[in-house]
Amino acid sequence: MAQKPTIPKGTRDFSPVEMAKRNFIFDTIKSVFLKYGYQAIETPAMENLSTSWENMVRKEISFFLRY
Repeated sequence: MAQKPTIPKGTRDFSPVEMAKRNFIFDTIKSVFLKYGYQAIETPAMENLSTSWENMVRKEISFFLRY
């Protein structure tokens, strides 16, 4: 039997009511940003684990080397 898909750890689903509130807030912020000449960009919501891990290790090593 197929296993039911699960959402990734640290993420969550939003109900339609929550999405309406979130969209209102994001649309308001977006309109203000556009008013002042800002342009939208899109960045990945999730990264490859090896990329994230390598960056985290580098930051930790540089932190410890400073002290």
